[in-house]
Amino acid sequence: MSYEITDINQIVQPFREIFQFIISPQLQEKLFPLKIIFISISVLFILGIIFFLLKSDYLKETYGEGLEDLAFFKDFGLKKRLKRWQKIKKKLEKAEIEAKWKICLIEAEEFLDQALKEIGYGEGKLDEKLKKLTSTDISNLDRFLRAHQVCQDVIRDPDYKLNKENAKEVLEVFEEGLKELGAL
Repeated sequence: MSYEITDINQIVQPFREIFQFIISPQLQEKLFPLKIIFISISVLFILGIIFFLLKSDYLKETYGEGLEDLAFFKDFGLKKRLKRWQKIKKKLEKAEIEAKWKICLIEAEEFLDQALKEIGYGEGKLDEKLKKLTSTDISNLDRFLRAHQVCQDVIRDPDYKLNKENAKEVLEVFEEGLKELGAL
């Protein structure tokens, strides 16, 4: 047995000596400037990579608009939803005939459906998503559901009479409710 231990010590001894040489204060002192140079080069490369990633469209193409929202700690898709909602409101403001007001309400209904899906009210029909809402989610739930009913009437009945003030009111009710839900 002692013969084996001696052999192992003979094998390990050169490695110990090399290790002792590497960690010796004299060598570390001589290598310090080299360490500083390599650390500086590494930092420059990392900064270069970050710079070129931000300047290129690679991240935006790969991760889409959600990356910007993440960078600014915003809800995913909030900026896009806000833009789309503003377009619907502007379209209604500019519209002068009843048919265009109805189209705006149909778009608002589609927007509502998509927004509820995005904020976690599930798949399926809009009516199913709306059944999940409570008065704690939206304080004016009754008005919200009546506004939805107006949109449904517009969709189902082509002869439904609508004026611009009613259409604006429906959009306002939707906007208030969507803000309370955090979708706008």
